[in-house]
Amino acid sequence: MRTSIKFLFATSLFILLLGCKTTFNAPSAMEAQQNRQEIYQEIVSNKTHLNELMEIVQNNDEAKMALMENHLKMMESGVMKEMMQNPQMKEKMMAHRQKMMQENPDMQKMMMQKMMENSEMRKKMMAQMQEKMKEKMDENPEMREKMMDNMTKMMESNPEMEKKMKEKMEKMKKKDN
Repeated sequence: MRTSIKFLFATSLFILLLGCKTTFNAPSAMEAQQNRQEIYQEIVSNKTHLNELMEIVQNNDEAKMALMENHLKMMESGVMKEMMQNPQMKEKMMAHRQKMMQENPDMQKMMMQKMMENSEMRKKMMAQMQEKMKEKMDENPEMREKMMDNMTKMMESNPEMEKKMKEKMEKMKKKDN
């Protein structure tokens, strides 16, 4: 009797240990909404985990594009405007955006396309570019002369462009007065 009890006990323990064998299966863990939410929450609440995730995203083109699209949606929705009220945050975000656009020509192309589709954004971007150019030309008179020479040559070779430029200049003069 003792032998059979020992045998049953050993068999039960062995079966129990086999049943407790744990293997992680990511797809099955991600199936349940509750599991996903808990995993996401753990990642975003732990800076180390979040940094690891961001590194993985940066190494995956599809994930990077999804992140950029989400970023553009945030910009369009006004969430970014609220965040940009903080000057330090604005500076960091602008520097990061510039870095990302330099590293990823596809992102730059997509951002420019989105900005050009939005007339308000396009006008704002053009005004910023004009202001920067004006500042650079004020700082560097030689550059101004070269640009003016190039513009003159381009207008001489393209009468239609010359006409448009003159119209723009007239509009600008009227605004200044």
